[in-house]
Amino acid sequence: MGTDIHSVLQVKRDGVWVSFALGYNDRNYHVFGMLADVRNGSRSDGEKAGDEYEPISTPRGLPADFVVDEDCVHTPPENFRWEGYEWLDNPQFDYTKWMGDHSYSWVTLAELLAVDFTKTTGAIGVLVAEDYLRYRAQEYPYGAELTYEHFCYVTGDNTVTISVSEFEQLGGDLTIYSGKKVYIWIRYLITYASGFRIEYFSWLVSACKDAFDFGVTPSEIRMVFGFDN
Repeated sequence: MGTDIHSVLQVKRDGVWVSFALGYNDRNYHVFGMLADVRNGSRSDGEKAGDEYEPISTPRGLPADFVVDEDCVHTPPENFRWEGYEWLDNPQFDYTKWMGDHSYSWVTLAELLAVDFTKTTGAIGVLVAEDYLRYRAQEYPYGAELTYEHFCYVTGDNTVTISVSEFEQLGGDLTIYSGKKVYIWIRYLITYASGFRIEYFSWLVSACKDAFDFGVTPSEIRMVFGFDN
């Protein structure tokens, strides 16, 4: 079963934290591991997906001044509209935000910007045997660094997945798997930047713009979040 994040952004105005926008809400276990040690180094099925990221912190819980009801639903101020939804001139639209059911936490924009995105961590991916041979020969589109975009999912019933060492022991001769589609498990290094992907950085740039527009420091913007699965 997959895990999703539920988050809102808040700005500190006159000493009070006020919700103003939805936060980062894409499913990316690399980011979840960095934010709060959630799904760190694992896949949806619980299998190992690589080494762990260094988290900003373990789950801190919801801030004491962050208001939710008994169902963990956050209701923004009266007459509020999430940023980006102003065009929804619909009084029936639900502007409340469910915050998930576990691993609640929060981080400031300053903490997010302090992450060293050049650091590396180990990852595990799957390549079709033919693509593994291209990767080993450094043929296009494989360069110096593998990214998640190079990999695929194991699909179909008539498949077999082997390690690189097993492939090499066979000398690349896969005739014993005749009639089956062969996949190769690969361990590789990726930078944090590669794991987090462009969607995360687009969101991070947007959060920085929010801080600029509000005239506040990165320590005065925070993302409050929780997870469900």
